[in-house]
Amino acid sequence: MPQFKHIFLWVYSPNVWVRDDGMRSDELANEDNTVYALTKYLLQQYNGTDKTFYIGQWEADWELVNDVSGIEDWNQNKPTVDQHRIDGMIAQINARQAAVDRAKGEGGFSGVQVYNYTEVNLPKARSLDQGLASMLSHVLPHVNVDFVSYSCYDAIRNYSDETTIRQNLMTVMDTLQNALPAKAGLPFEKRVFVGEFGFPNGREDKYNTYAEPQSQEDQDLWSRYAMKAAIEWGSPFALYWTFYGNEHKTVDGIDWNTQNGYWMIDNINRKQKIYHTYKNYYAAAKQGVADFMNANSNSLPSEAQFRTIALNALNGASNTSSRNFEEERKVLAEEKPNLSLRVYPNPVTDQFFISNHSLSISSVHLFDLSGNKILTASKFNQGVIRLDVSALKKGIYLLKATTIENTISTIKIMKK
Repeated sequence: MPQFKHIFLWVYSPNVWVRDDGMRSDELANEDNTVYALTKYLLQQYNGTDKTFYIGQWEADWELVNDVSGIEDWNQNKPTVDQHRIDGMIAQINARQAAVDRAKGEGGFSGVQVYNYTEVNLPKARSLDQGLASMLSHVLPHVNVDFVSYSCYDAIRNYSDETTIRQNLMTVMDTLQNALPAKAGLPFEKRVFVGEFGFPNGREDKYNTYAEPQSQEDQDLWSRYAMKAAIEWGSPFALYWTFYGNEHKTVDGIDWNTQNGYWMIDNINRKQKIYHTYKNYYAAAKQGVADFMNANSNSLPSEAQFRTIALNALNGASNTSSRNFEEERKVLAEEKPNLSLRVYPNPVTDQFFISNHSLSISSVHLFDLSGNKILTASKFNQGVIRLDVSALKKGIYLLKATTIENTISTIKIMKK
């Protein structure tokens, strides 16, 4: 089992939420007690393991702009934020930081470390693009937080060219870094890191106006643009969302029972191209560090030197991942042609859904048992389509999917 050295935790106290009236003293005390107790536990339990823990919040801008009831309304264009809510957010973050610092200040540990961070997610969408209040403009200048995580979708979403993604990321991260009060004693040159990025592959959400990749190749390419920019800027980390998909797609109130495509390994356990890029990048980067140490009296590279190693590793990883990806796709096409197609519900009353996770499907048709073609799917591009069979008679039908290699998968459909 992998022995992770850097571990990130989203941590929340029960029933603590920033509202328009700020945060009560008992809520701040609860926040202090929770984070202090967790920090003490981590320092004691993992003493001497050389692990570092980062205790943080997820996308705090949503909490800042939520409606008065404290339920996310996801309105990134909310024109105003009550000052009491801003003050409450500042107090919450500083209380968490004080709890971590107090636990560490009591000593009694070595070979383990804990840091506190907060996460921003709308610095560009609100402050830089519209001049609205955000974590960037109204909170970060007033907190003593160790690190800031940037969930950077407002810088990379809706963009597919390297120049724009790079410029957006670097501009926002420079602004975030400059907004923080100075703080000594931290292990990295920069205090801002990419805490979440990724691109959904083939989501085809008709309500979504964002540019999104419709192939694994584009998903991998756009992700590498973001990775490269993060490395060049000096981000200590760039965390990809996600290893396995955990987001179902819902349209028109219907749960399509399929994933949005934020993944390295899909829901039938197939490694995506971005998986191979990351795997090969880590292998190449480790080898690059080993080569540097062999040539420099076993000294580790500086952050600047490692950035050069990392960029070379990323460039090499993209070429190797293409070969790995093509080899795996051939194996899947030859050995598992039926795993790429999922039909539900089956039996069906009025409509059913076809979930496709293969890159090689060329056509989908529905036949009756006499061989007559009844329906044809006009669009089947690694997503989910809906077929209306309400007008069909009850009985058994055959759904046939053909790949570009001329492999045919057949599934029986029962119309009730």
